[in-house]
Amino acid sequence: MPWGKMGMNSSIQFQRVSLLIIVSLLVSVALVFAQADEKWKKQNDHGNRYEGRIGIPAGNPPLELLSFVGGSAPLPAGAPPDVALKICFFLPDSSPAFISARELEEEKQYWMEAKQTSWKPQKWNTFTPWPTKDVLRREEIPLSNLGVTVRLGEINKPRFVPAVLFSETALVAVTSYKLHLRPGGTLKRVDYELFDDKRKSIKSASLFGERIAGAPFTLELDARGLAEGWKHLNITGTYKGKDRGPAEEYEFYHKPLQPQSCTLVKGHD
Repeated sequence: MPWGKMGMNSSIQFQRVSLLIIVSLLVSVALVFAQADEKWKKQNDHGNRYEGRIGIPAGNPPLELLSFVGGSAPLPAGAPPDVALKICFFLPDSSPAFISARELEEEKQYWMEAKQTSWKPQKWNTFTPWPTKDVLRREEIPLSNLGVTVRLGEINKPRFVPAVLFSETALVAVTSYKLHLRPGGTLKRVDYELFDDKRKSIKSASLFGERIAGAPFTLELDARGLAEGWKHLNITGTYKGKDRGPAEEYEFYHKPLQPQSCTLVKGHD
């Protein structure tokens, strides 16, 4: 056999063996993480949720969504007192809702994950109780450093609904949405554009000034006057010293919230 063909065959065989080794390693790693995840859940089971400190796998995504919230009632500053937090959200369809909370600035590697329950479609739903005394107060995690997301559907095609975080205090009408994002690299500029479900542009704006790699920044959307329905938010960043950067699209459902919307919904224990 000519050397060229022998070399090609050897190369193909080597690639196949390498691929099998990589796949085996990935499967093994996935099994380890799955077992660790189940162990963590068992150790941090708080009835309606899993909550505690967790070893989050290191990663550096180009642009990571840490929190997506609608305006909330004022929460106490400083160390969290003994209160029961609540998360209110509008579920537009019968999709499963995945509620999670984490630190914006990671210090204690805190994680909260609500258990699945029978959320009501086309209704405002409230996740509660979420007592601060169980973990947040013990770990001295300030409420100002808490991010919350409510994701709908599959993780490979996520949709979101804004979460409204409050305690015993009365709600106020939501006038804006706040997204907390963490860039993988330092950005010199962030552009965003909001579209309706027919891809008609509603509004656009730009944020200038450096957004440091690894440090969360806030993007605020004016929700006043928005019609109810699905919205698409396109966010594009430009890396410092370059003319390109990360680009993400977030699909979310907008439902105008009034002060009585969440207070009338029965909590889920």
